[in-house]
Amino acid sequence: MPALLFAAVAAAAAACGGGAPIPDQDLLLRVTAGAHEVELGQPFPLTVQRVWGKDLVPEDWSDEALAPLVLRLEETKRREDARRIEETRRYQAHAFTLDDVVIAAPVFRARPRDGGPERVAAGEELSLRVRPALDRAAPGPAELPGEPLAQPSRRRQWWWAGAIGLAALALALWSWRRRLRPPPAPPPVVSIPASDPPQVRAWQRLQRLAEQQPRSAGEIDAWHVEAASLARDYVGERCALRAAEMTTEELRAALEAARVLHRRHQELLASVLAQCDLVKFARHAPPASERERLLETVAAFLRATGAVENRAGETA
Repeated sequence: MPALLFAAVAAAAAACGGGAPIPDQDLLLRVTAGAHEVELGQPFPLTVQRVWGKDLVPEDWSDEALAPLVLRLEETKRREDARRIEETRRYQAHAFTLDDVVIAAPVFRARPRDGGPERVAAGEELSLRVRPALDRAAPGPAELPGEPLAQPSRRRQWWWAGAIGLAALALALWSWRRRLRPPPAPPPVVSIPASDPPQVRAWQRLQRLAEQQPRSAGEIDAWHVEAASLARDYVGERCALRAAEMTTEELRAALEAARVLHRRHQELLASVLAQCDLVKFARHAPPASERERLLETVAAFLRATGAVENRAGETA
């Protein structure tokens, strides 16, 4: 009898995949981070655990539930026992915001296989303190590119002075001869059509990106450079900012100071730029599914900020 009991326990442990038993709940969602304080732009571990009964059909998980965090999936594991299934998703997460991150309690839905009302379970609110990469009070001295250049010799100074003098003399001679010529005929008046508004150009560029299928590392990198440039150019023209010359942190700070975009719109923009920064600076090679989600996020940002979609080939 003890041998039979031991065999039954071993079989149950094998069915569960070993380790801790599956939580005794028919519907559960648990999101845990590896730390309560993270550094801006640096990766940290994050785990999403879902449990549901075998008599339920769960909805697909969406990483958008944890926005504005940028997630990179490391692994997905499943195990089950006689009554339940457990799914564990492990990520490397990044926070690209100057504010502390507070994510509202995510929701997990499932429907019974034999019909009936939908079942809903909610996780807990996730709060993370974001620490800047540099100490704002004492950022340290500026890093120079190298030693200061040596002072030029006096011979070289005289050479440059002579060259500048000859250039000035040639310019004066050219100006004097130009005044002696008869004035040129006025150029013909050419009407220049007005350029498209920023939102129209943004939608056209987004459509061209959607039509591309990058394969090599260089093509994927160029694709994400264009996606970031599209978003920056649109924000720069719409909000009168020099967005193309700013880092992601500087642009986020400028938008908050100007108060020209809603906070939710800023988070969508930060998510787009963060995913592009991962490819450009962290050499991340995203699959096609991540690029599709990035296009959807850009489109959501354009719609949310009042842009009107104008696909190529349509006329007013």
